[in-house]
Amino acid sequence: MQNYTFSPAGVSSADWANALGAIFCSLLFVVVILAFFVVLFYRIFHRAGYNGWLGLLALIPGFGSLICLCILAFDVWPAKKKQDELAVRCVLPGYGEGTFMPDPPAAPEPAPVPVAPVYAPAPIIPSAPTVSTEPSIPLTPSVPPEPVVSPIPSVPSAPPAPPAAPTEGGQTL
Repeated sequence: MQNYTFSPAGVSSADWANALGAIFCSLLFVVVILAFFVVLFYRIFHRAGYNGWLGLLALIPGFGSLICLCILAFDVWPAKKKQDELAVRCVLPGYGEGTFMPDPPAAPEPAPVPVAPVYAPAPIIPSAPTVSTEPSIPLTPSVPPEPVVSPIPSVPSAPPAPPAAPTEGGQTL
C-alpha cells in the first residue's frame, strides 16, 4: 500500500498560479450568477406586490431559489389582492357573471401655482428745485449771429500738363 503525501517540492509556482486563477474565476462566476438571481427575484417580488428584498432568499445555498419560487407559486400576490378589491362583479345578460375593472379615478386638478407679484421699481421723484435770487436762465433767448460767408473767387482751371517725353539713359530723345 502506497502512502500519498502532499509535497510542495514537486509542484511548480506556475501550477499554483493556475490553480489560484481557476479558483478565483470560478468564485467570480458564482458571485455574478448569484447577483443575477437576486436582481431577478427582486424585480419579480416587487412587481408581485411583495417587498423586493425577499429576493435575497435566493442567496441561501442549495434551495434559496426554490423557496422564492414556492412563495411566488403558492401564495396569493398582494398586487392580485389589490386588483380583486378594485374589480366590480356584475352579471352580463347572455354572458353570465363577470368582473371588470372600472376606469381609474381622474387625477385631481393641480393646485394653482401662486405667481409672485412683479414689483416695478419705485419711480424716481426729483427733488424740488432750489430757488436762487439771481436768474440763471436769461429771460430772452440769445441767437447766435449768422456766419459771414465770403464769396469764393473763381479760379480758372489750369490745362493739364503735357506728358513727359520718354528718356533713354537719362537723355531726352
